[in-house]
Amino acid sequence: YSWYVMHRHAGFFHEPGAFQIVLNLSLLFNLDIIASGKQKTNIKLAFILLALFLTMSTNAYLSTLLILAVAFKDKIMKSKYLAIPLLFAFIAICFYILTSYVFIDKFSKQDEIGSSAYIRKNDMLACLRMFIEHPLLGVGNGDEFTMYSVRYDNITSSNGIVAEMARLGIFWLVLYAIYFMQAVKRICQKNKLHYWAIIIVCIMLFSNEDMMGFPLAYLFIFKFKDHAEATQLAEIQQDSKS
Repeated sequence: YSWYVMHRHAGFFHEPGAFQIVLNLSLLFNLDIIASGKQKTNIKLAFILLALFLTMSTNAYLSTLLILAVAFKDKIMKSKYLAIPLLFAFIAICFYILTSYVFIDKFSKQDEIGSSAYIRKNDMLACLRMFIEHPLLGVGNGDEFTMYSVRYDNITSSNGIVAEMARLGIFWLVLYAIYFMQAVKRICQKNKLHYWAIIIVCIMLFSNEDMMGFPLAYLFIFKFKDHAEATQLAEIQQDSKS
């Protein structure tokens, strides 16, 4: 069984949904740079967008559209000539997503056993049930989680956030949310639009795959230097050399 037989790009990850999380995070970490529109940036952006397109992931498309809308908001608002072409492009992309076999297959067979929508719905309900029954510390990892998954028909733990809540409980969720929001606030340098965009997109991404236990999910909780501090440090180093 291979995603490439299905003509979907998964990189070296276990499936396209996981690969698109990495690609979209690379866009989130570079919102300001993408908005600059430099030639080198555009070339890199084109490669990332091509890879995202080839994942054929509904979640990837929706997340990427939101990221690009936020990144290019100022240019769209300032240029009247861009508004109409971009509107048509947005409509065309939405039409493609809504008519793609991935989207149709996912939402037209939500009551069909074995379909993606059916599995995802069952996964979320099963993990929510585990969390409600063990709200403080969760059911734990390993054998305990496997036992409850078999009991409640959780097949793939496809909603990563809810699955981690089931494993680790409410204390994990509160601690993660606090450090996550603090880190995002620092990264965004008081830009409220970028702040909420990162939070919303990350919820969308990690609700799509069981990757909350991966180091990737904890990138945002580290304390990064803000742009002003980094620029000031670079200027000091440059002055010392000269």
